Amino acid sequence: MHQSQGRSDPPSKPALTNAQEAERLICLNIRSFIADLCLTDRSFLIANIINGSHDAINDIVESSSEMFFKPGTLSYAYGSRLAERFNATPAIAMDMRFVRKAVFVSFLLHIEDDFIGVSLVDFRQRSSQGNVALSELSDAFYDARIYDRFAAVQSGGRRPLH
Repeated sequence: MHQSQGRSDPPSKPALTNAQEAERLICLNIRSFIADLCLTDRSFLIANIINGSHDAINDIVESSSEMFFKPGTLSYAYGSRLAERFNATPAIAMDMRFVRKAVFVSFLLHIEDDFIGVSLVDFRQRSSQGNVALSELSDAFYDARIYDRFAAVQSGGRRPLH
């Protein structure tokens, strides 16, 4: 720790990486979808993962996303796995995709008893294959949402979830 004239500086928070910020932004923007997905009996999801019934999992994901996102923007990427845990329901990891405008994001959706989160797999623009600025990702989510335009009117025109 750096000492400055007899007083110590307070410990600083570690800076978030672009990937961590993108994960945070994804979580904020898909939280309604996640809430709806979690209404599905998890044993049904687990059984479909064990049986490799990816079409059934895709139907569940589509049903949960269609209320919040335009068709084809948030989708199941036909991959999922279970992690067995001692004295607990298996943890689920589902491959997911978000595609809107030129933004392509691939991520894992983690569902556990007391934790739901995402981990970034790929984050780029389809046209340039380079990194996508967080503002472009935010804009793409805004454009993909079904009810944001109504919510923007209700909230005085502010763009939510940045």
